[in-house]
Amino acid sequence: INAEYMGKKKNPVMLHRGSVHPAPQQAVSTIQVLPQSIEGAASSERSLSAVREACEATERAVRAAWELIAQEKSALAQESRALELSRADFEAERARCEAVTPATPTRGGSTTADIIRLNVGGETFVCRRATLCQQPQSRLAAMFATDEALSLLERDAQGNVFLDLSPACFRLVLDHLRLLALNAAPSRLPSERPALIVPAELKQSFESLLTTLCLTFPVQAT
Repeated sequence: INAEYMGKKKNPVMLHRGSVHPAPQQAVSTIQVLPQSIEGAASSERSLSAVREACEATERAVRAAWELIAQEKSALAQESRALELSRADFEAERARCEAVTPATPTRGGSTTADIIRLNVGGETFVCRRATLCQQPQSRLAAMFATDEALSLLERDAQGNVFLDLSPACFRLVLDHLRLLALNAAPSRLPSERPALIVPAELKQSFESLLTTLCLTFPVQAT
């Protein structure tokens, strides 16, 4: 009995004959499971790395998409500007074509082509072509005598004939031409026609305008 007792004491693993203490078995199980745990941790790390790479790839894709949108927006803006310029050219060309369109009769016996709209120094004037052609030998008459000559004149954005002249002086010219049209008589000499009254402060500018347009008016300064 003592020998059996001493044997158990030397080998504490043995609880009784033929039995084994459970602690070594748990340790063995733990050691066996440890590689699986390490492998699982490594797998989780790989998964996190894959998620991080996917996020970075998504961020790059989003950044590239925004850059593409910005490029397309810039291209659309350029196309819009080009369309605006094309439209302005079209409107100018249409106005030019309308200026040379065959005249259509109106109630007063005149034609739509006989009505001229002028932009003189920023002011708008409307008159008949015949009024501007009262002096056939003048430069003014040559500018409006034919549709071809009229089509060559400069136009503003609204299609009006543009003349870079003094509007105040041109108004005097136009009013006097209208007066001449009302008082025209084949037998009346130019010296017998009514004189043009010009304010003294406009006399010099007015005479320069007459020279530019090759007009001959009897002028009387006030």
